[in-house]
Amino acid sequence: MHFPSLTPRGMRIISPMSVRRGHSDRRTGHAPLVATRRRPLSTRVVAALWSLACGCSIIGCYQSSPPPLRPEPAEESRNPRPAKIIAQGQLLPAGGLIRLNGTPGDVVESILVKVGDPVVVGQQLVVLRSASYRQSQLDTLRQQLSEAELQQAAAVDRAQIELSAARMQVSQAEEQLRSVKRREQSLPLLKRQWEDAQAALERAEAMAKDPLTRTLVSRLDIDKQRASATAAQLQYEQQRETLELAMESAEWGQKLAAEELSGADKSLELAKKADPASVIRAQMKGAEQQLAAAQIVSPIDGRVVSVDARIGESVGPMPLVQVADLTRMVCQVEIYQTDAPLVKIGQAAQLMSDAFEQPLRAKVARIDRLIGYPQLRSSDPLAKVDYRTLPVLLEVAEEDTVAAARWLQLQVEVTIPVSEMPSEESAAGQEADAPRPSKTQGVPPTAPRPSKTQGVPPTAPRPSKTQGVPPTQGVPAT
Repeated sequence: MHFPSLTPRGMRIISPMSVRRGHSDRRTGHAPLVATRRRPLSTRVVAALWSLACGCSIIGCYQSSPPPLRPEPAEESRNPRPAKIIAQGQLLPAGGLIRLNGTPGDVVESILVKVGDPVVVGQQLVVLRSASYRQSQLDTLRQQLSEAELQQAAAVDRAQIELSAARMQVSQAEEQLRSVKRREQSLPLLKRQWEDAQAALERAEAMAKDPLTRTLVSRLDIDKQRASATAAQLQYEQQRETLELAMESAEWGQKLAAEELSGADKSLELAKKADPASVIRAQMKGAEQQLAAAQIVSPIDGRVVSVDARIGESVGPMPLVQVADLTRMVCQVEIYQTDAPLVKIGQAAQLMSDAFEQPLRAKVARIDRLIGYPQLRSSDPLAKVDYRTLPVLLEVAEEDTVAAARWLQLQVEVTIPVSEMPSEESAAGQEADAPRPSKTQGVPPTAPRPSKTQGVPPTAPRPSKTQGVPPTQGVPAT
């Protein structure tokens, strides 16, 4: 089929056939890329009119008005409230699983319980090999503690005896000082006697010297009076020196007794404060802790749920025994973050699993605030894995506790009916879910602005080298 060319008069027409055949141009000597045959004028006019009509139709299509905007769906139709919430959960004791570990490096000597046995607080579950050594070490420390306490009591008794003796010495020194002071009261009398004897001697000597009274006093009387005065003087001086020495001795004795009393008092205080048994008590505390680590005991009343210890094995970082209180059970649930506003405290729930003959009943007891990545994965291989969840705690009904406690950490499917929300909470939830009016509500929407290329005809694709080129019919081959 031949298409008319739109080239004006005198221009050459590209001939693909001539290009493929490799003919040469007679005037230029180059490869013959054009044909020199001219078309009739009527043919060229028809082709120009046809091209003009096609261009006008394309421009008209682009300049036509844009289609009307599709109204946005309502908020309720885009985010309908689900009738129930389905999530994954895990059954656990309300008090959690208590894992009992031993001292790393020790060896299991004996196991006293098995899975399912009831236990009480303080009951021994596993015995380690170091328990006997720790027990003997503790007994030795207890004996040393008793001996240290006896020594301390004896030291306190000795200090008390010394204090009593010092107090007695103080009292004796005080009594001696009082006795010396009483003896000092006789010094004035002796002094008076000495003075009287001395005065009598002086009178006798005066009478002996007076011629009138010389005959009345003999030489012998004067000598006797002199001897009496000398004796009184000696007695007074001796008594005074004796009392001075006694007073000095009593004062020194009182000071020494007071110092001994002070020393005995300090010794008693030090004996009471000095506690050589404190070091032994600290050692006993460490030995008791080591013994407790070697004797695995139950910290609660409950049941044994797992025994991972083996006799003769070395203790590692893993727990030897796990116990739990199975009287109350809970379910830790992970709900989608988009369903968080639909969950309320006290809301009913059902726990379903193939392990149960019938669903278990529960209710929402706690709603956390921290949203994170899920830890429980659905068993559906086509379920979504990239999402975030909110932890919710369900309390299992008392009548279903026994069934829930049969398999701990069992993953269940949780269903929370949204329609069973309390009336007040439902009203509050509806009020919270109602869309708030925007600031521009009631204002007519602004017509969308056309894009830069709206109404402009697209650029026609460029033809390839051979597209639209008429065949070289009627061109003779060279």
